[in-house]
Amino acid sequence: MDGTAQQQAWSLLQESMTKEGRPYADVGQFKKWMEEGGFTNVVEKRFVWPMNQWPKDPCLKELGSWNLVNVREGTETFLLATLTRILGWKKEDVQVLAAKVRAELGDRRIHAYNPM
Repeated sequence: MDGTAQQQAWSLLQESMTKEGRPYADVGQFKKWMEEGGFTNVVEKRFVWPMNQWPKDPCLKELGSWNLVNVREGTETFLLATLTRILGWKKEDVQVLAAKVRAELGDRRIHAYNPM
């Protein structure tokens, strides 16, 4: 995903959330944080949600189809408030970035996924 509009958008979202004092929570830290909070017998199950239908596995391919619709529909919304209000972007520039991200989302050569 390096060098893609998706990576740029994700980096900008992380930057804006950190600047706002609400940094992105790394899902890889959740179990540790729960244990530090006093919970015991914490069980962690990790999953990946593909960003489109790139996986060969039929279940992951279907999950990727659903995730693709979700992310495509929400891309501009995810970016607009944070990039304009926190990072000072113009609405039109956010729309251009969002269009690039949406275009890339369907590219099965990009094996992007969300860790869950």
